[in-house]
Amino acid sequence: MRVLFSTTAGTGHFTPMVPVARACLEAGHDVRVAAPESFASHVADAGLEHVPFDDVPPDVMGAVFARLPTMSREEANVTVVRDIFGRLDARAAHPRVQELVDEWAPDIVLRDPTEFGSLAAAERAGVPHAEVAIGLGRVQHWAGRELVEPLDELDALVGLDPGTCAAGMASAAVLSSVPPSLDFSGDGVDPRDVEATGMSRVMRFRDSEARSRVGALPGPGATPITRSSTSRSGR
Repeated sequence: MRVLFSTTAGTGHFTPMVPVARACLEAGHDVRVAAPESFASHVADAGLEHVPFDDVPPDVMGAVFARLPTMSREEANVTVVRDIFGRLDARAAHPRVQELVDEWAPDIVLRDPTEFGSLAAAERAGVPHAEVAIGLGRVQHWAGRELVEPLDELDALVGLDPGTCAAGMASAAVLSSVPPSLDFSGDGVDPRDVEATGMSRVMRFRDSEARSRVGALPGPGATPITRSSTSRSGR
């Protein structure tokens, strides 16, 4: 089986996909990872085959990020979801991802929940697709509401009927490593539970390698670990 993974240029988005991709390889499947050209070293470090797509031009991306410090936290989050993930990233990724989907003909597309170029490509080609979760389901549920307009614009750009990408995102199966006890909304309902919301059921997995590791919490006075700048935006 041919399995195409697709991710934005963020280590926090790609890392949860790696154990799934390696499991597919170990099962004998043909695996490729579509990601921005700037993210090539991260895919290579994971031992996976990289198929590049275009990055958003730095000046265009920089102009959006330059506005974020002037916004409230809520406004900044909405801007990142709508303008960066829903518009800039998706439009930069789609042309070359569509070429790959059409030429390589994957059996399934497994996508970072914020990489929408592959969502549009899969919908156009009639290829099944699913999300590999990068966090809590309720966050993705919130983001979905903010993405309706950008995804309608993406539909128009790639020649899909209005609402196709939004419906595809909402109905996609989800692979998550988040325990169900942590993945509930404030009212006690899992926002991705099909019986409660009509959305697809979450399929949960655990990385056996991660479970076998033994570690210890740092003691008092330990030097704090700062977030590295390994990705474009620190996502």
